[in-house]
Amino acid sequence: MLTLGVTCWAFGTQAQTFDTRLLSQYDPAVLQELYPVCRHTTASAEQQAQLAERFRQENLRFSELVNRGNGVLSPDDEEELERMRDNALREVLSGEQLLQYYRYEALPAAYARGREAKTAVSKQLELSYMELKYVNNTFFVIEQETQAVKKLCRDNPTEARERARQIYEREIAWLEAKSGIRIDRQMHAERVVRLTDYAPLMPDGE
Repeated sequence: MLTLGVTCWAFGTQAQTFDTRLLSQYDPAVLQELYPVCRHTTASAEQQAQLAERFRQENLRFSELVNRGNGVLSPDDEEELERMRDNALREVLSGEQLLQYYRYEALPAAYARGREAKTAVSKQLELSYMELKYVNNTFFVIEQETQAVKKLCRDNPTEARERARQIYEREIAWLEAKSGIRIDRQMHAERVVRLTDYAPLMPDGE
C-alpha cells in the first residue's frame, strides 16, 4: 500500500545521482534548475543532458523576453516560459518519471495537509501516537498523489478527477483498516472499531 512508503519517498531514498559530466558543459544556473529533476526522478544521463539543453534554451529565451520588456516579463511572457519548461519535462521524461517529479513538487503541500488532518481529527478523537501517524500519512499521500496526477493529466481533467477519486477512496479505506477511524470528505471523524493489543478488531463500545 502506498501509504506505507510515504516516509521513504519523502526523504528521498529513491533519489538519483546528478551526472557531474554536465558541470563542464553548462552554466551553473542551468544545472541548479536541473538538479532537483535529476535527484527526484530516475532520469538517465542521456535524459539529464537533454533537459540541460532545453533549460539552457529556456534561459536564453528568458533573457530575450526580459530585455524586450525593459526588465519586466508580461503575463504572456511568463506563460511562454512555463510552457517551455513543462514541454521539456513532458517530452524528455516518461509518464512515471513525471509522476516522480510532480510528487517531489507536491511535498510542501502534502506535509501541510498531513499536519492539518492530524489537528482536525485530534480535536474530535483521542488518538494514540500510531493513529496520529496513520492520519498524517493518509492525507500526506492523498495530497501528494492528487497534485501529481492533476499535473500529469492536465489535458484530461476527467481522467484527473477519476484518478484523484480513486486515490482518496483507497487511502481512506487503508486508514480505516489500519486504525478503525473513518473520516469523510468534510473531515468528520469517527471511530468505527477499536484496535487493541489483544483483539485485532472490536466494534467501538463493546
